[in-house]
Amino acid sequence: MRISSLGIAALALLNSAIPSTALTYRELSTYSSDLKDVYVSGVGEGFFWSNIAIQSRGDSGMYCPPQKLGITGSQYVKLLDDYVADKTHYRANFSPPDTEVAFVLYLALLDAFPCKR
Repeated sequence: MRISSLGIAALALLNSAIPSTALTYRELSTYSSDLKDVYVSGVGEGFFWSNIAIQSRGDSGMYCPPQKLGITGSQYVKLLDDYVADKTHYRANFSPPDTEVAFVLYLALLDAFPCKR
């Protein structure tokens, strides 16, 4: 009983250390360049593998980069930064700097690599 109580307490402490909100672009811009690269690269790799899984089922994918293109962490960051810098993406109810990084990167990938339908 004591071990399970300690395990539950440890899980509760661990859970409290995990942020419950997603990181916005504005928050990300306060990070060091290396940390920003790592974070955005992780999000980008998640999209990459999700896209591969979707395409393996015969669907066109979420976005369609050239087949032999490998996107690096710094390239994901450049796509993200360029998308946010382009004010044509802003709307009355949508401001990329105040939006979660993952969603803005997804929109940037869609914009950079649209699929032919």
